[in-house]
Amino acid sequence: MRARCLLGLSVAMALLTLAAAVAEGRRRGRHRSRRHRAKIARYVIAPGSATHVLKPLESIGVDRKRVKHITVALQEALVKVPGVKMASLRNSLRFLRSRYGATYAVCEGELKCVVKFGLLLKAPLVVTGDLSGLGSGFVLFLRLVDPKAQKVLRKVTIVHGGRKRQQVLLREAAFRLLAPERFLGKLKLSVDVPGAAVFLNGKPLGKSPIKVVSVEAGTHALRVTHAEYHDYMAFVDVGFEKTTEVKVFLKQFPIISEEMKHKGHRRAGPVEGVLGRKVLYRPIPWYKRWWFITSVGVTLLAATLTTVALSKRRHLDRDGSITLSRSLRAPAAVVRFGR
Repeated sequence: MRARCLLGLSVAMALLTLAAAVAEGRRRGRHRSRRHRAKIARYVIAPGSATHVLKPLESIGVDRKRVKHITVALQEALVKVPGVKMASLRNSLRFLRSRYGATYAVCEGELKCVVKFGLLLKAPLVVTGDLSGLGSGFVLFLRLVDPKAQKVLRKVTIVHGGRKRQQVLLREAAFRLLAPERFLGKLKLSVDVPGAAVFLNGKPLGKSPIKVVSVEAGTHALRVTHAEYHDYMAFVDVGFEKTTEVKVFLKQFPIISEEMKHKGHRRAGPVEGVLGRKVLYRPIPWYKRWWFITSVGVTLLAATLTTVALSKRRHLDRDGSITLSRSLRAPAAVVRFGR
């Protein structure tokens, strides 16, 4: 009986010790968590102070100094987009260099990593990118991430090969990523024929003359058409924040028949054409009209059928024999049919 009591007391003391240890561990964990949050709080973005955060670019085969230079240039381009407030790039660099943010310094395109980075800094939107070398240029792949929704909102890729200046490409990329509705240029059309229908990428813009229109920067398919002229088709490159002027000269058809224009009604003599030019409308000659061609065809068909019928060989109704006889009184041969 005494032994059982001692055993129960020992078990109770062990359980109490274990419970105390667990409680102490939880207390220390909460304490470390508070300290951890207090440390991270130094890097948290104040509410309303910024709309976007740039996560420093990650690189593949590019020198660190060049990566840093391009990252700073991209930050400057993003700041210039209307309605965008960028958080301090220095703050993001400090966080990623600390022991609390070092885990998220290299995400390698993983969405969960970028989302965690944005949530820790309480960033509304995060701009992240991967930079890879391309000879003397580079290829930059950018993404706009919403940490709360945990999804990618937009993607943009730019290739720098030396044709355009780096800052120009980064500015275009910033507008395409953060404000695509502002990535526009102006198109100015000069058509030498009024009333011509103008289409851009298959969508009608109206009839000439057309005022300057704002369109998305890039390459567009232009088509200008008129009933009396050959169609004009071309590809037009519209520059960002630039006015591109295109002069269209339509080539007129050589002859416009009165039947094509007024469905058989004639107009005598020359008439006033487009831009003050004289246009001569000629009626279709009589030998090209449908009634003449049809009558000639019917006549030829009837003549052909008649010739075939007359030239057809006669067929004998029955078999017969032929007897040839010659007499003194009959100068010619007599042909008789009979059995």
